[in-house]
Amino acid sequence: MPFIIQNRAKHLLVLPLNSGGTLHLAPGETSSPVADFEINNNEKVDRLLNEGLIAVTVSDEAPQDEDEADDEAPRSGGKERRRGSGRN
Repeated sequence: MPFIIQNRAKHLLVLPLNSGGTLHLAPGETSSPVADFEINNNEKVDRLLNEGLIAVTVSDEAPQDEDEADDEAPRSGGKERRRGSGRN
């Protein structure tokens, strides 16, 4: 079952996913659908939920594969971001 995560904090949240990926959410930003195995038994997600810094709701959409998400442009909502060194 896919879930959507909304950042209710006033600062950037970085959520480590169980698969090893990372979700970056700006204040007020909502993620694209995330598979349940990514957040089940995830200590950081549990802590942020308890503190009221995120909201997690069930999504009607299927979660996207990482390969499909990389092909989209532009993307909206939460997304994995990779930073390069910025040096050429």
